[in-house]
Amino acid sequence: EPDDISLARYERFFNPFPEPNVLSIQGHNVNFTSSDFSVLPRLVSRSVTQESIEPGDPNGQWAFRFNPADHDYTAKIIFEGTEWEMRIPDDRQGIEGLNDALDVIKMMANHPSTREFICVKLVNKFVADKITLRTYKDGSAPAHLSDVVDRAIDAWQQAEPIGHIGTVLAAIFDRSDVSNPFWTQSVYQAKVKTPVEYINSLGRAMEWGVMLDDLPEISEDMGMHFFTRDDPDGWSEYGFDWVNTGAILERLNFATRLTRHNNNKYLRSWSIRRYLRLHDIETA
Repeated sequence: EPDDISLARYERFFNPFPEPNVLSIQGHNVNFTSSDFSVLPRLVSRSVTQESIEPGDPNGQWAFRFNPADHDYTAKIIFEGTEWEMRIPDDRQGIEGLNDALDVIKMMANHPSTREFICVKLVNKFVADKITLRTYKDGSAPAHLSDVVDRAIDAWQQAEPIGHIGTVLAAIFDRSDVSNPFWTQSVYQAKVKTPVEYINSLGRAMEWGVMLDDLPEISEDMGMHFFTRDDPDGWSEYGFDWVNTGAILERLNFATRLTRHNNNKYLRSWSIRRYLRLHDIETA
């Protein structure tokens, strides 16, 4: 029966999690039998000694290190049987083994799925919520938003190097093109800032020295709790996830507290007179 799902095909996902301090790589694909699951990385344990740098040590500096003795130099095939099939040779030696990973990264950066996924995410971030990868691919997304994604993808392919994010963003924000949907009324005020974006942008606009210890508390009052999200997919970029009575009230309360400069715990030292003078702003 179509609904009769055998768990045998998912057996690999039920294995116990690796021990702490173990580096591993996980691949995701809609087809669990695809060849990109055939290349299984070897797990490399990190040795912790008395001389090791503590994770939170501000004086420590982490650096990339490639150990040829730990590398798997056998031949590998990625995306076998597809137009993006990639064969990694088995004749590399020593430091050349690093090219195994670099070649895969370069290929993935040029893959159509990569540029579509990232460009849709950028449009979600900076333009509007009403488009997803699914609606873009099936043609049901609003035409003006699909046009922005198309512009971003074209810029991705023409950039040097391919996929240069600065070039992609320039295409999304291009003001010289009057037909660019980004500057039209259809997406005006279509985005809502997340709490941390709201706090940071207000701080930049006012040029204020925020008390860093207070940032988590302020953000949590608005609904964004740092380091507590269960799913590793990042906080939502969709406005409807942040627009509710309690969250909006907290934003208004925060802005109100900032305007009451006396005994304001959020500012180190900020003078409205100094701010107006530095920016040549005159008031009535």
